[in-house]
Amino acid sequence: MLLRSRQPLIHCRNKRQCWESRRRRDIDSRRREAAAKSAGAADFYDDEGS
Repeated sequence: MLLRSRQPLIHCRNKRQCWESRRRRDIDSRRREAAAKSAGAADFYDDEGS
């Protein structure tokens, strides 16, 4: 199935919980990235390609 291969995270019954956890992870990674950039480690994220 195309949908399952494209979005493997949406397999649990409570889809809202899935989206909440994914959004929280997004916000956490963004906050971490901003903190690292303010600390002068922008090159680190560029190398990772994120």
